[in-house]
Amino acid sequence: EDVNERLQRFNNLLSDCDINFCSLGPSYDPEHTTTICPEIVSIAPGRFSCSANINAGDITAALAAAKCIKTISLKDEGEHLQGGLGNFRFAAASCIDTVPFFPGARAPKGL
Repeated sequence: EDVNERLQRFNNLLSDCDINFCSLGPSYDPEHTTTICPEIVSIAPGRFSCSANINAGDITAALAAAKCIKTISLKDEGEHLQGGLGNFRFAAASCIDTVPFFPGARAPKGL
């Protein structure tokens, strides 16, 4: 089962439970940022969001996030993506614990 199939299955489960928004958290791997993050935000109807963690001075992570942003901006397979709207579902930031804002929201481990 590939990533897209898993996301579709998870999307269906969330829909069945009337959950309309889900942040899948930050990517710490530049490879995942460029390949998986665009797939996450592409799933219709736009239930998912995600982010990429970029530490200060990490050029590789910054370039991966930039590539992800460009990839998302070119997608138009659904209303939630047209005109670059998909990038409202992706955050590129230094994601520290207790960030309350989607799509980069997260809490410390063990909370």
